[in-house]
Amino acid sequence: MLGIATLLLFAQVPPKVDVPTLEYYQEQFVVRTPSKVLYVPLRPPKPEAKRSVAFRRNDDYAVWDERGLTIRHGDRTRTSLLDDLPVSPRLFSHEQILRTVEMVNSGERSKNAAGLSGAIRIGRDAYFLVRWEDSKRRPWMEALVRVPLSGKALWPEVVGKFEGMSLAYKPIDDRLIPLGEDIAVVTRKPGAWGVATFNPKSKQFDFHGMGDDLLSYMSTGRKSAVYVEKTAFGPLQAGQVDLGTGQRSPVFEARANVRFLDTEHPLFVVSSTPGSARVHNVETGAEWSIPPNSGIARAGANLLVWTPADAPKTATLYRTDRWGVVARWGEKGEALGVGR
Repeated sequence: MLGIATLLLFAQVPPKVDVPTLEYYQEQFVVRTPSKVLYVPLRPPKPEAKRSVAFRRNDDYAVWDERGLTIRHGDRTRTSLLDDLPVSPRLFSHEQILRTVEMVNSGERSKNAAGLSGAIRIGRDAYFLVRWEDSKRRPWMEALVRVPLSGKALWPEVVGKFEGMSLAYKPIDDRLIPLGEDIAVVTRKPGAWGVATFNPKSKQFDFHGMGDDLLSYMSTGRKSAVYVEKTAFGPLQAGQVDLGTGQRSPVFEARANVRFLDTEHPLFVVSSTPGSARVHNVETGAEWSIPPNSGIARAGANLLVWTPADAPKTATLYRTDRWGVVARWGEKGEALGVGR
């Protein structure tokens, strides 16, 4: 008779299979291959929110957390939500300040900062891109401030504003990047989007336009990204961009909803209309139709497509090199056949 320890050991070892199989259990797909087992959740878990950003030099600290910006030099400390910046003459005209005061008094805006759009350290200086939001959680202001880690002041230096607004939305986001000698951030403004920069040496802000109406943007590296924009002539365009050179490479265009599946390679674009959906391989240019209202995710080197997206009844695992069927699953758990 097998002992309890042996039974537990066997229970933890996935059964071997000769050909790939596809199952669905407790809101996750299980892909079994002769060499490994992959688990694909129906709803990917949200990444854990960042709680703080901190920079330190000896006994000097600059920290952003839920309390705001904390500056510490030795045993001297000050914490603030920078409520003076929305009415600062260094950032706004007299008319703009009066308008802000009106909106604060009406409850439409708050003078307290709502979040951090990004932070970066350049030498002995820490830079924070601080964000303000209105009562509907829409960002209306961002300001760049500097904290000298070698100084003694407990107040940050107001550097200025980038042209346009970043795409940051998390309480603590990570949108600032180094770009040559500049601090850079992708921003959008009415009718245009691009790379906004600040040069710490010259103290100059600049803006390099990239396109029209930016809808989505995902980094694929510190200086590379994929984007989807609405063009001035109508269709949606998906592409890749190198922020270092400013070169854009459109890869797909359609009058439909368009999105990148993720930022892994090979890149895939998913386009959809109320009655159809397609998957586009950016590297090969190949396209395939999938059922509308489908969910789609990677499963190792393959793509998994299931329908409906929120309550699967069928699912198919596809190869991506020639879109061949690897395995299928049905609502009752039975195999539906495997393509060759």
